[in-house]
Amino acid sequence: MPNHFTWVPWFKELAAKIRDGGPDYLVDRAKRVDWLSDDPTILGFGDANVDPLSFFCFLSMKNTIHQFDPVYRSVHETFEMSAPFPAAADGEGPIIPKPRRSSGLFHDGETFAPDLLWQTFLDVVQAASPDNQSADERFLRVLEIKGVAQLTLTFYLVNPELYLPIDGNLREALRGKVSSSPNKWNESIQSGGRSAYFDIIGAIRNMFPECTPYEINTFLYMLQQPEGRDLARSGRRYFQVSSHVMNDGDDYWAETNDSRGPFKTAHCVYTGGPGEARSYPLTEPRTGDIILVRYRQRQGRAIGVVEKNEYAEHSRFNNHDVIRVFWINKTTAQLERLPQIGFSNAGRPTVNAFRAVESYRKSLELLDRLSNPVDAAAGRPLNTILYGPPGTGKTYATFRKCVEICDGQTPQTEEEIQARYRELTQQKRVKFVTFHQSYGYEEFVEGLRPQTPDAGGAAHGFRLEATDGVLKRIAKRASEAPSMAHVLVIDEINRA
Repeated sequence: MPNHFTWVPWFKELAAKIRDGGPDYLVDRAKRVDWLSDDPTILGFGDANVDPLSFFCFLSMKNTIHQFDPVYRSVHETFEMSAPFPAAADGEGPIIPKPRRSSGLFHDGETFAPDLLWQTFLDVVQAASPDNQSADERFLRVLEIKGVAQLTLTFYLVNPELYLPIDGNLREALRGKVSSSPNKWNESIQSGGRSAYFDIIGAIRNMFPECTPYEINTFLYMLQQPEGRDLARSGRRYFQVSSHVMNDGDDYWAETNDSRGPFKTAHCVYTGGPGEARSYPLTEPRTGDIILVRYRQRQGRAIGVVEKNEYAEHSRFNNHDVIRVFWINKTTAQLERLPQIGFSNAGRPTVNAFRAVESYRKSLELLDRLSNPVDAAAGRPLNTILYGPPGTGKTYATFRKCVEICDGQTPQTEEEIQARYRELTQQKRVKFVTFHQSYGYEEFVEGLRPQTPDAGGAAHGFRLEATDGVLKRIAKRASEAPSMAHVLVIDEINRA
């Protein structure tokens, strides 16, 4: 399991031990943990007020450079954990969220509700069904104690295979990229309780088919970090790999005896041995590129985003190297028949075959939206720069991008895309303008232009009138039809 996710089985076992041990067990073990403090807050209000939700939230706050290793190792030993310790390796540690500006406790130091918090914890560990009315009532009562972000984050720590933390990182990552407004999610949960919470989780999981909440949250979290910005870069390239890659009859997607693990659970792809691997372009994929996984010629397995390419980092191939990915779609689907492959650049036939599957197409469109700054209200890209030397397809890419922005999707063929582009131009929803040396503010935004008397009219002589430029004209049309996207294409913008 990649380092990012090593905390998942560890926290899962910890939650099970606390569930089975009960209140006295939790108090006893919490007192034995070295919290790096003589008076840890979690123990400051009497044994009866040590509850599991506070314990997990308080523990997550120890996920700092100096505290993580000593505190978590103490918990590991104290609770006699059998799951591997979630240690950092190669500079990459587990991504464990923690609350912002919080004591980590589910009480104010004066009013306590340990029984409510214990039963709510059991609801989470035991995965109480969404229609469990008693669990709904408890959820709303706990919300009165603490805010949505801290409660859902703690749910996620206790059961990361079912819940998501509705916190600032997740809301920021999806702002403008979902039909509902992430800014309203907290209000929705406050009023609608668990039902609203599960609806939001369901909507997000639908965006990442077959992916677990902890895979989704980690990917979205990384998008918000400086080191993860390339995950959403523009100019992505497509690569394809077969999960039948060793030609030994096995499907390496879900099962393999290879020490590197199955593609699905090891969050990686690889191929060949030290010698065979040299025949493939394994060193080419870089962070943010897309991996399309197939099985033989007719089955799609998954879509992943490259996080790290170990082949490119090492001077020579070995049979331990992999291309690490974040899976964004793990759906198996039938594809049009394609040539047999091992690992290669994905040409247009392969990309089109994946796009022909609705689930895969939506995932690729989501990646396109994640690659651009967006208008939080409309969910559309604001600005995109297409660049490259002559002959690299910028004109065709422009047609496709305009149609995609206006319609939310693009037709299959180049001819259909060009026809739709012409229609949008005739509807005045797309305007194309070329910057040149004498092009000025007056033509682009607004300027005074000379006017002469109308034929047969009174001779008022020469006069100047304010005239809208192309930007102002298309902006006015957009404001008159706010439900429809309008696009302004600027050719030769480098001359600006």
